[in-house]
Amino acid sequence: MRNKNGKRAILKQPYMKLLPLILILVLSGSGQAQVVDATMEDSRFGAQEPLKVLETLERAVLKRDFSAYRSVLADSFVYVPGDITEAMYPNIDWKNWDITTEEGFLQQILSPVLKAELHLTDEITERGMPIDQRALFQLTYLLKIGGRPYISEASFHFVESDKRWYLWKWEEKAPVSNPNGGGFFSNSGEVRASLAP
Repeated sequence: MRNKNGKRAILKQPYMKLLPLILILVLSGSGQAQVVDATMEDSRFGAQEPLKVLETLERAVLKRDFSAYRSVLADSFVYVPGDITEAMYPNIDWKNWDITTEEGFLQQILSPVLKAELHLTDEITERGMPIDQRALFQLTYLLKIGGRPYISEASFHFVESDKRWYLWKWEEKAPVSNPNGGGFFSNSGEVRASLAP
C-alpha cells in the first residue's frame, strides 16, 4: 500500500498496529509478572497509607499470615497497655514490650488452634492528618479469640518511612462497657499477658 507520494504507508500495515503492544511486553516483561511483583512489594514492606496498615493487620489475622502482619509493624513498635491491665499483670514487662515480644505474641495468636479475628476499621472515631511523617488514629477494636470478644478503645500511632506507613505504637485507652454482662470487656492486653512469650 502506497501513499500519495508513492511511498509505502508502513504504519497502516495490520501488523504495525500491534507494534506498541509488542514493545511494551518486551521491555517490561509480561503484565501478569508486573501485577504479582507489585502485590508482593505491598505485602512485605509497609502500606501506602495508615488505613491500609489496619486493613493488612485484619487480613493477616484472618489468614494467619505472620509475614503480612509483621510487614506493617515498625521495627520500633511498642505496645502500651491500659492502667488496669498493667496493674492486673505486674509480672509482665510492659515497659519493654517491643517488636521482639510482639513477634512472640503473634506466633501464638496466629496459630490455627486459637481461631482469632481482628476488627480495626469498623469504628474509627478519629483519623489524624499525617504530620512530620506521623499519624494517629483513635478507634474501638474487636479482637476475638475462640469466639470470646476483647474490645477496647485504642490509639494507633503510625510512622512513615520511604513513603510507606507502619504501625509503631498500639496504645490501649478507655475500656468499653459490656451491655450484656455488666462491667467492661477485656482488652488485647489481657490476651497478650496470657500468651506472653
